[in-house]
Amino acid sequence: MLISSIAFRGQSLDEAKLGVLAAALIATVGGWAAFRVIRRLPPEVRARQISRTADDLVDLSDDVDPACSHHCSLAMTFAP
Repeated sequence: MLISSIAFRGQSLDEAKLGVLAAALIATVGGWAAFRVIRRLPPEVRARQISRTADDLVDLSDDVDPACSHHCSLAMTFAP
């Protein structure tokens, strides 16, 4: 609303304020409704849906040599 009060005047300002308030209300009601629907699902269905969305994590970092301290890895990072 701060930006709209700087950018608009008169009826345009009123419409912008109404749009911001309507968007906030719609988002709140939509989020509430989504959580209510999800809560009403049987636990087995919710567990099945959650398990299908988990992908395997890919480890992109190099393995750390336990014999070397963190200073060695920093030295290798900044080496030319």
